[in-house]
Amino acid sequence: MSKTIVLTGITTTGTPHLGNYVGAIRPAIDASHDHNVLPFYFLADYHALIKCLEPERVAQSTLEIAATWLALGLDTDNAVFYRQSDVPEIAELSWMLSCVTAKGLMNRAHAYKAAVQANDESGEADPDKGVNMGLLPTKGLTLPLLSYGGSGMMTNVLALALLLRIDYESRQMMRGQAT
Repeated sequence: MSKTIVLTGITTTGTPHLGNYVGAIRPAIDASHDHNVLPFYFLADYHALIKCLEPERVAQSTLEIAATWLALGLDTDNAVFYRQSDVPEIAELSWMLSCVTAKGLMNRAHAYKAAVQANDESGEADPDKGVNMGLLPTKGLTLPLLSYGGSGMMTNVLALALLLRIDYESRQMMRGQAT
């Protein structure tokens, strides 16, 4: 029987709160105990760079979020739990994919469209004011949660899932638990 692959993460820019728990953490922890699920959960410290330029805050948030997930019972024997910046292939593959992603796809990214709309609604003359390249889907490996609307995003998500699956299987083989 094949396992359902789940991939989700949380941006490391603040202290976990009740909304995080109800919306993401509790369902993720429940899934980590389901042996029909192969969960990949990550601390989105690369994505934090889009919102926060305070390294101390990102570092503190990373520790708080990791401690929260672990204290609430994340099953690390079944789930792969990692920090984005600890997997160099994420940045490498993101760069490679960004070199072949069309600008039209980037323009359709939900986060980009929302930023442009906010600028427009505020009367800003420059629709791209405050927009950085981190909002665009080519960095999907650093934020697999943006949008599943574009085929480029799905490519990014699938590529990361494949890399992590290979890592997961190699860890299982080392433990003598190959599937």
